[in-house]
Amino acid sequence: MNSRDTKNGIQDKATENNPLTRLQLQRNKAHAGHILQAMAYNLKRLPRLYVERHLPRQPQASCVF
Repeated sequence: MNSRDTKNGIQDKATENNPLTRLQLQRNKAHAGHILQAMAYNLKRLPRLYVERHLPRQPQASCVF
């Protein structure tokens, strides 16, 4: 991370007298994209996790061939 002069992954914030640089804007955009991907992944998994937590497990039937 430090080799590219990046900080800790937290988005930068502009102030009235100190606008963001082009690099900071690009980094914020990439960070926002990663957050959205993580949210989409978690929302996709949520129904299965909810069902697995609230339904009792069914015993597996053993098949003998």
